[in-house]
Amino acid sequence: MKRPAFQRSAEKIREQFLHSGSAKIGDRLPGVQELSRRCQVSVPTVSKALGVLQAEGLLETSRGAGIFIKALPVNRSVGALPRGRTLGFIANAFAPSVAQKVLAGVTRTAALHGCRLELAMTDWDPGEERWHLLNMAKQGLDGVIVYPSVSPEGAPHYLADTLPDFPVVVIDLARPEMKRPSIVFDNWKAGLDMTRHLLDAGHENIAFISLGDSRSVSDRLKGYRRALASADKPFREELVVDGMQALHDKNFGPLLDRLLALPSRPTAIIAPYDQFARYCLDDLDNRPEGAPPVEVVGFDNIQTDEWRHRFPTTGPDFYNLGERAVDMLLQNIDSHCSTPTETVLPVPLVLPETAPTFFSKPQS
Repeated sequence: MKRPAFQRSAEKIREQFLHSGSAKIGDRLPGVQELSRRCQVSVPTVSKALGVLQAEGLLETSRGAGIFIKALPVNRSVGALPRGRTLGFIANAFAPSVAQKVLAGVTRTAALHGCRLELAMTDWDPGEERWHLLNMAKQGLDGVIVYPSVSPEGAPHYLADTLPDFPVVVIDLARPEMKRPSIVFDNWKAGLDMTRHLLDAGHENIAFISLGDSRSVSDRLKGYRRALASADKPFREELVVDGMQALHDKNFGPLLDRLLALPSRPTAIIAPYDQFARYCLDDLDNRPEGAPPVEVVGFDNIQTDEWRHRFPTTGPDFYNLGERAVDMLLQNIDSHCSTPTETVLPVPLVLPETAPTFFSKPQS
């Protein structure tokens, strides 16, 4: 089977610029347009390839300055590679900081065990995900870690009957229907704790933004409902809205308008993750008429110093997730056992040192 164009492009860039005898850390690569011409592929394909190399820790980008060599790869010639297992890591994306943290944990732990690592990215396409799994098994890899695309709860999944005896570990977005060993975060407890935090802060009407079939978000919704029930608060259907269309359109105004127009409008909004929360706060800030007081919270702790707002979030250890996934996969390879057990990792609340953003627009 032919490798995807972005993987072939990543290999060309690696061989031409990183494996050359004169390559040095800090060297600048040509721009994306020039790399597109040299690799004879589109600019989006080259951008995907660069994302893979950045996730491997080989390249870094500086806004307005260019693309630079961050580290030099180990010689990949067959004779120079250590003898050991070869593992695969199939990820839905490599660009977000979450996936990069997972990859860092996978890469380090695989290296400690003397394993080689092959990477593939699916861009959230389950068909491409399955293709990569079949291809890696055909190439003779010993096992694969899958950071899967989103799948509907309860629906049959290809992992249940595709290469059932081939070692696979599924992480974060795993579902029971996949019938594979998995490691996930306790997002039910995260949703419960975040909702209780907002209730304790005095919020009566708390909105929840779901995100399609994402297991992590749907588990948080279950925790949200339990927290309301435990506090003898009614569950109001109109306060739960899906954010997929807003995310697709990169337009969060209509979603927020719908919530803020409710007769008993929310004073707090639980967003699916930190970046989504940031988009909501930015939209509210930019409204010329101002916005009513509303607290917005997120998940995954990806806030940086550049962000205008600080708000409550959660702190899942994605690096440890990658480490644990490699250890589990190697244990399954050694034991020839792939019982679909699920390991659940804790998710602590992370509260800002200063008061969280409540009024989205400063009062004059």
